[in-house]
Amino acid sequence: MELYIDVYDEIKNKAIFEKLLSQAREIESVLEAELGWERLPERRASRIAWYRNGAITDGERPCLR
Repeated sequence: MELYIDVYDEIKNKAIFEKLLSQAREIESVLEAELGWERLPERRASRIAWYRNGAITDGERPCLR
């Protein structure tokens, strides 16, 4: 699952990313997960991703809570 940050303005995108990154501990604590924080310096956008092993075709997984 990912949050792709792109409001069509690189400066705003990176500012949004940095604001969220400054709250990474709290966000990851609430989600009970380690996230991938990807600035994507070669692109206008940035990405925050929750990587998990498996495939969409795998069986049903239990919910977080």
